[in-house]
Amino acid sequence: MDVVVGVPVRLGRGGVEQVVEYELTAEERAALAISASAVRELCAAVDRLMA
Repeated sequence: MDVVVGVPVRLGRGGVEQVVEYELTAEERAALAISASAVRELCAAVDRLMA
């Protein structure tokens, strides 16, 4: 199951004007991966309950 993580953008009248990029430390990337894994596991549990 894929987990999509959004990114912040600057919006204007015509839509997205700029994607705001942040450099993450190794610790922050690891924490993000753990969070995504938790979301993936929760989605899988919901799928099992709904089956």
